[in-house]
Amino acid sequence: MIKLTDLRIPLEIIFKNDTFILLNVKALKQYSEGKITDRLIGYSYEVVDLGSFEKFQVKVLGEKEVITQQYIDNSENRLKVTFGNAIAKPYRSSNGNFDLSISADSINVLEN
Repeated sequence: MIKLTDLRIPLEIIFKNDTFILLNVKALKQYSEGKITDRLIGYSYEVVDLGSFEKFQVKVLGEKEVITQQYIDNSENRLKVTFGNAIAKPYRSSNGNFDLSISADSINVLEN
């Protein structure tokens, strides 16, 4: 029997459009034994879907910072982005509800 938490759903199945507006970026740090460490493992990008206006986070692992918060804040226009190989994975949160964890191999800024 397949468990819901074993599913891997391509992001394009969830959202009709593969272009999102980038709102924020923050560094992801590694956890060890339940405590956060100083080791950088990637970045979490907060985006909003252009169709549903739903906000969500997409994690991109790797130490290379592609887009800085300063760049987002100083941009004259909204930054439109796409993600390479974005996959959503269901998980059960601490309150018992199911949520989605979304990760991607890369983020790409589109020309305005």
